Amino acid sequence: MSQYSMDHLPPIPPEQTPVQQTFEASQSYLTLAFLQMGLGLVITAGIAFAFLILGGTSYLMAHPMISLVLLIAQLGIAAAFGIQMQKASAATLRTMFFAYAVLTGITFSSLGVVYTGSTLFYAFLISAVFYFCLAFVGLTTKRNLNSLGLICLVGLVVLLVASLVLALFGASMSILLYSSIGLILFTGITCWDVQRMKTIMAQVESDEPSRQKWTVYFALELYLDFINIFLYVLRLFAAGSGSSSRR
Repeated sequence: MSQYSMDHLPPIPPEQTPVQQTFEASQSYLTLAFLQMGLGLVITAGIAFAFLILGGTSYLMAHPMISLVLLIAQLGIAAAFGIQMQKASAATLRTMFFAYAVLTGITFSSLGVVYTGSTLFYAFLISAVFYFCLAFVGLTTKRNLNSLGLICLVGLVVLLVASLVLALFGASMSILLYSSIGLILFTGITCWDVQRMKTIMAQVESDEPSRQKWTVYFALELYLDFINIFLYVLRLFAAGSGSSSRR
């Protein structure tokens, strides 16, 4: 009778420990949040391009009140998102997020009139690389970034208030200075948001509906971080090149 060595049998995979399962689940939800954030950016870029090509941007710029209505709608969605976080389903929150991305795309179509295509492309590329580095830091650092994040949030509020006060008195802050400070502040805020997402996903490991909702919540947070970084980089890039903006 032939005999077979145990070496010919397929290896038996080791059972996963609860810690391993929790880690893999957290990783999958982190990935889901980034994918939804990326989809939101694709929607914004697609809507902005289509709106510009179809001539909607010209109509929008000729009717400033429409831009104001769009801004109010965006603020309304953002406020409703926070209010409905506990009550609404993940699908509802996801719909609100994508609606926000669509509205942002419509308003961002005006960037195609102000800046050249090459300026927009290089600013986006720089922003994407910079954002990837910040996300990596937020996911891997062992330091608690709560203090840094709160300081940056306070700094952002101060920056916005200062720019408004200067505008009221007919003065203006240097674009280079304003954009540099804003970019530095969102550097800290982005790292903090990514670390908060990682921490919260691990804390709600046993609650599937909550995890689904948190992925959408952080998709919106990460989306807003990227949008702001892109705008600050765009201003710096255009101001630095001098000839990048359309005349």
